[in-house]
Amino acid sequence: MSRAGVLLLAALLIGCGQPPAGHPAPTPPAPLVTSPWAGVRIEWHAEVNQAALDAYARPGGLAGHVLGTAWMRPDGTCEVHVMFDRLLTPEVAAHEAAHCLAIHERGDWSEPPAEAYVPRYLQACGVSVAPLGLPDDRPATCAAPPNLSGGDST
Repeated sequence: MSRAGVLLLAALLIGCGQPPAGHPAPTPPAPLVTSPWAGVRIEWHAEVNQAALDAYARPGGLAGHVLGTAWMRPDGTCEVHVMFDRLLTPEVAAHEAAHCLAIHERGDWSEPPAEAYVPRYLQACGVSVAPLGLPDDRPATCAAPPNLSGGDST
């Protein structure tokens, strides 16, 4: 899908609630694959409702809602699922991308590296998610996202 198509779809879906009864939810956009850091392949999936996201993030029906989820597939691709309206939210996108980088570099899926990464990303790159490879017209203040320990990208 072209960048314009993704942005048009974003404009149509952001702020939309549940579809009226009897009407199916819109089909989510096709996954977008990015490589914000060398050797780190992230496949972004935008879910169109909280139930769909929860199904990926909490298999087996565990309680609670999540903002996003990420895991590493056997082929080395990090699969990330977020709500469509949160895909362009830098805090959520940076947090999930940091999980991908942490597992790639350290085999670490714990929350502390992802939580610590978000303010570093915002300080380096601002509110744009373009450095993560996602379509975003907001200007970025970095050429590439920082690595986990801060500083330049890996």
